[in-house]
Order: sequence, then structure tokens, then C-alpha cells
Amino acid sequence: MYYGVIDIGSTTLRLSVYVLENKTLTQLYNKKIFSRIIDYVSDNALTADGMDAIEEGIKEYLDELSSLSGIKIYCFAGAFIRNLTNKNIVKDEIYSRLLLNLEILNEEDEANYSFAGFKYKLHLGNEGLLIGVGGSSTCLTYFKDDKIKNFTSLDFGGVKKTQTYIKGIYPTSEEINQIHDFVRKQLESVEWLKNLRIDNLYSIGGNGRAVARIHRHINKSKDSVNEYEMPFIDISNIEEYLLGLKEKSVLYLNEVVPGRVNSFLPSSVVLNSVGQMLQAKKFIISKYGLREGFLLSKLNIKS
Repeated sequence: MYYGVIDIGSTTLRLSVYVLENKTLTQLYNKKIFSRIIDYVSDNALTADGMDAIEEGIKEYLDELSSLSGIKIYCFAGAFIRNLTNKNIVKDEIYSRLLLNLEILNEEDEANYSFAGFKYKLHLGNEGLLIGVGGSSTCLTYFKDDKIKNFTSLDFGGVKKTQTYIKGIYPTSEEINQIHDFVRKQLESVEWLKNLRIDNLYSIGGNGRAVARIHRHINKSKDSVNEYEMPFIDISNIEEYLLGLKEKSVLYLNEVVPGRVNSFLPSSVVLNSVGQMLQAKKFIISKYGLREGFLLSKLNIKS
């Protein structure tokens, strides 16, 4: 049986396709469209042009999936749609135009699904913090002994609020420091984070994988990005390396992590700030995350 999961984010529309065999879920492939839907928000509401952009992207996916007989398709959205004032209109429009039921996840859903997907394939340590940096939000989930202890969703990401500090094509060292200061202040408002110290910072989502791809490229590593492990301090080293390239960093990022030229450094600053606060020693990438956990829940498969 085939399953398709469409994830509507602030900067991308993502499609992941899976096959279920012998109660084991395997990802066949995934695709993304850099839709930049966040650019179609006015007064915290999605505009008509934004709705058209979502429709165009999802139609492209539905046409592609039509060749898979009997495929079951799900569609969900997280913080970006959840925080819109017209989220219910968006949900109704998607059903009216595409006959798809959009599920808008709450914070607890995001934490539970992300953790379930994350631990489905990855061998966990006894304790750690799971982070997902999106375009418009940052989700943090603290776990210990295979259970979620605390979680929160913060209203900033690799695009929202962080990029307001960047005035030119690429950020300066001063602008990067300003983003660090902003993120630290936001983190200090989360009570359960204040005295937390962990060794392992785990990451789900494309922004974390982008950091791994840059690290792999710099170090000429052939290791897979999935389950990639690196010293946490190297995130700071990557920031310094890119700042040293100045305007050439745009060309470099476009080559190694295409589509993330504008969001890469702000996203890495968020990851770096969280890890510094928690005194993390390792940064570890998970292949599976929110989409997989969402689907596992639908199929009643425990991770």
C-alpha cells in the first residue's frame, strides 16, 4: 500500500511517498517546491495569491501521484498555517479546490509526531533535545528515557523574524550577532530550558540537513546526511567559514544547498544558539521526523 504525505510549510510544499510492507514503513522518495508562501501573508492572513500558490503546488503533486494506484494521500500543516488568522478559510479552500482535508496540527501534535518519527529509525541516547527549525517556527522537544518531558513551539524560524536583521544580500558578522542575541532572549523565556544541559542535540527537517551537507562538503565526507553526526562546535565553524566568504557565500550556498541561500545562516544561528545554551557536544541529524510520525499515527504503528 502506498501513502503520500503533503506538508504545507512557510517556505516549502513537501511531498513524501511511502510504502507499507509487513508493518514496516519505508520512504520511497520525497520532493519539495520552494513556494515561499510566507511572502503571501498580510496582516497575519494568507492572501488570495498565497492560496493560489498552495493550490498550484499541491495540484502538481496530485498529478504526479495519480499514476500510483490506490495511494492514500494526507495533507497537514503546522505552525505557519496554525498561526494565521484565516486558517479555517485556508482549510476550507483546500478542500473546495482539491478535495483534500487539511489537518492543522497543534503544538502537542507537532511534538508527538516529530518524536515518533525521529525515533522510528534512529537509535536514541537516554536523553537529548530534538529541534526542528522551520521557516516560521522553531520546535523544541526534550526527551529522557524514551519519553517526552517538555516541548514548546517558538514563533520564529529561519525566515520569520530572524531575516529582519539582514539588510543586504548576505549577513554581516554584526547582523549574525544580532540574530544570536534575539534568539537567546526568546530561549530565556522558556522556563524549562533555563537549567537544562544535554550532550546530544538532534535535528529534524531540511535546515538541519542543510548544516550537515555544508559540514560534509567542507570536510570532504562521503557519509550520508541521514543520521549524520558532527561535533556541535562545528556549527560555529561553519558560520565563520561562510562569513569569511562574504558575497561568495551566496554562490557557495546555491551550489551546496540550493534553495536555502537566504535561510541557511539564520537557521544555523537558531541551531547554534539552542545548542550553546544547553552546552551540547554533538549535533545529530535524523532522516525521519514530523511527516513520518504523522503517518505512523494514522496507520497505528508504534515507533
